[in-house]
Amino acid sequence: MRPFALLITGILVGSALTYTVMGNILSDGHDHDRDAYAVGAESHDHSSHDHAEGIETSQWDLVPEVKAKLTADAVTGYNLHIETSHFDLVPPATDHADSTGEGHAHLYVNGEKIARVYGHWFHISSLPKGQNTITVSLNGHNHEELLNQGVPIVATLMQEGD
Repeated sequence: MRPFALLITGILVGSALTYTVMGNILSDGHDHDRDAYAVGAESHDHSSHDHAEGIETSQWDLVPEVKAKLTADAVTGYNLHIETSHFDLVPPATDHADSTGEGHAHLYVNGEKIARVYGHWFHISSLPKGQNTITVSLNGHNHEELLNQGVPIVATLMQEGD
């Protein structure tokens, strides 16, 4: 019976340590992510935050590009399709080191960051009533925006909310 109790204790302690360590690794300590699947009516101006200088891509062999398309979901909300060229949307490695040509997107609605996106599709369950600005920025693993000649690489679209 004692080996079984030690096994269970080891699993619980190991799980807790893994959760704590991975949570610290995957969190950048300054994130506005909240319920990424619902967007409230409140607005948050992200322009006053200074996260970093950015990653200049104009000297890369191929400069990344991003396009975004929003379509109504058959059940509720909207499906956002993010199309990238010369840039792969992938989760960060454990060291958060930037790697040329890969990273993630930040999704903003009306200037408020609602999510990090690691793939090409994202579901938004609702948008505030009225005209909404949806912006997708390309970012390195350290969350710095990608720039082309000093200009952030973003896709912006407008959508009327329900």
